[in-house]
Amino acid sequence: MNATYPSFVLEDAEEFVRKIRSEEPEAFLAVNIHWGEEYQKKSNARQREIAHALADAGADLLVGHHPHVAQEIEVYRGKAIFYSLGNFIFDQYASADTKEGLLVRMSLTPGEVRYELLPADLGRSQPELMPEDKKTAWLSELARRGEQVLESQVGAGSLRLLR
Repeated sequence: MNATYPSFVLEDAEEFVRKIRSEEPEAFLAVNIHWGEEYQKKSNARQREIAHALADAGADLLVGHHPHVAQEIEVYRGKAIFYSLGNFIFDQYASADTKEGLLVRMSLTPGEVRYELLPADLGRSQPELMPEDKKTAWLSELARRGEQVLESQVGAGSLRLLR
């Protein structure tokens, strides 16, 4: 979905998610969405409105991109929202924030979903996992941008949710 286009209609996106959910009621439904303001480390009100509406419509996971920097993680009604994972392969080398991103490894088992948070250095469009010392500081900073209740999990590099 591309929420940055003027023609984006939230109600249409909600209906699309509801339709998929009704056809596949037991499936894990992940939505990838293009949204937000470039270079902002916090989501905006419109991103949060869209995320909550799509989660209410049946999305289990929302993963955003477009800001070129990693944004906070939220859990809304038991559903994970990664507002922006940052860059992975892009030719923006002017700031440290655009040369870092977040990979997420998901494990889905009956009754729970786990997300392993893997910060990456992007160098010259060559992603590599961050060294442990830098990873710890980066995750702590990411955790402070989000909900206080998630700070210890995000700071530790993992998120566990019940389904």
